[in-house]
Amino acid sequence: MRTLEDMDFTIDRNTLYPLLRRLEDQGLLQADWDTSQSRPRKYYTTSPEGLSLLPEMQAIYTAYKQAIEQIMGG
Repeated sequence: MRTLEDMDFTIDRNTLYPLLRRLEDQGLLQADWDTSQSRPRKYYTTSPEGLSLLPEMQAIYTAYKQAIEQIMGG
């Protein structure tokens, strides 16, 4: 959450965390708990399955981006 905020990408926690859990349930993310601090934190990383899907998702993103740029006249 902090990383996204540092990049000025605002997203509501009630949107982000269910999405992360859904991606974890689908096997696209892996979650690990850090219990070394007084408040445990859950960290997510992309799973091997998620990494294998990345090129396809990037292609879809590129197609959407190009379509939006055409609509906007850019």
